[in-house]
Amino acid sequence: MPPALPEAVGAGAPPREIYLDACATAPPAAAVLEAMDRAHREAWSNPSSLHGPGLAAAERLERDRQAIAASLGCGGDELVLLSGGSEAIHTALVGSDGPLEAGRVLLSAVEHPASYAAAAALARRGWDVQLLPVDRRGVVDLEILRSLLTPPTRLVSVLWGQSEVGTLQPIEAIGALCRQAGVRFHVDAVQVVGHRRVAFSRLPVDLLSCAAHKLQGPRGVGALLVRRGVRLEPLIGGAQEGGRRGGTEPVALVAGFAAALELADRRL
Repeated sequence: MPPALPEAVGAGAPPREIYLDACATAPPAAAVLEAMDRAHREAWSNPSSLHGPGLAAAERLERDRQAIAASLGCGGDELVLLSGGSEAIHTALVGSDGPLEAGRVLLSAVEHPASYAAAAALARRGWDVQLLPVDRRGVVDLEILRSLLTPPTRLVSVLWGQSEVGTLQPIEAIGALCRQAGVRFHVDAVQVVGHRRVAFSRLPVDLLSCAAHKLQGPRGVGALLVRRGVRLEPLIGGAQEGGRRGGTEPVALVAGFAAALELADRRL
């Protein structure tokens, strides 16, 4: 939360600074910093190592993974931890090239630049990128979407919550149309997770991206939720995250992410 206004300001005293840019990055909560400090001190080792410190790090990582999954309403095996929203979006979109035959990908006209960058990478691989028009409130036209959910459309990506104008897309309706058409559906929920309850298991969504620093967590960690049975090609190869994202896991950042989600659950 931003710092509170003072009860009274004396004549000539400078006003306290109020931070109003949380949609870009929210200031980390005290509980988040404390959780990260404990992890740095107690679980600092590589969680893939088979000695005592490594096992302590692996246990902390798994506990926090399960806590994050519980907050987001998914299974621990459906949670891929990575560096943030942009990597999650690229993994969802660019990672779909390979398991899916190149075809058409639909994005709304009000997406985050990371989604357009991922779509441009797909275009370089032979995909046709088409933007879905929105109304004056920024909501996707469902009838136009329905008309485009025919071959060669194979992938749809929509920004759930728009940080600049506050639009919330009708994710359930969009997802239902995609399910009927057999089209893979990715949701950019970076601006939604932490501000409204998300139950991945109940959503008609195949892939969902989020980031910790939008909800008073640390920068440098986020998640991609992947529905069981949905295959992706990893952008970074390796044995970690079930072979879906290589690299030594940032245990302390994940601890901060879990703490931030716990705080959000209490608020909500």
